[in-house]
Amino acid sequence: MRIEYSPIKKKVGINQDMATMDSCDHIEPSLKILTKSKNLASHFKRILEANGYGLDWYRDYPSFLENTGRTPVKAVFLDAEVVRESGSKIYEEIKKTSSKLAIVLLHKESDRDLVKEAMGKGVYGCIRAPYEDWEILKMAAFLATRQ
Repeated sequence: MRIEYSPIKKKVGINQDMATMDSCDHIEPSLKILTKSKNLASHFKRILEANGYGLDWYRDYPSFLENTGRTPVKAVFLDAEVVRESGSKIYEEIKKTSSKLAIVLLHKESDRDLVKEAMGKGVYGCIRAPYEDWEILKMAAFLATRQ
């Protein structure tokens, strides 16, 4: 199952304490989330959509790969549970879809081993649960301005 939201040009205002940019015109990044958790995907969708960003949700890696070639991807929020199931090779496989793609690992405190591994594999960043609104929005703002 996939929830899809297409990029739109929109005036988006983000508070200075929540991100590095205030009001600006931009085309939202093509964001994806790869997680089996409907609650996690819904949480990210609610926050990002309310602030002018779209999000595609994929429950598994094969469906992500199948659909990623159809639209440009700027960033993937990758649940640590998917990494545990798929192994560390998933980082390289995801990066093959786009050389400029940023991977952001979503993890719990107990996933510290995966954080170290992910940083060694060149992920863009990590966000630790409980995934506060400001953390998600700040990361989206950084990703939107990333070349």
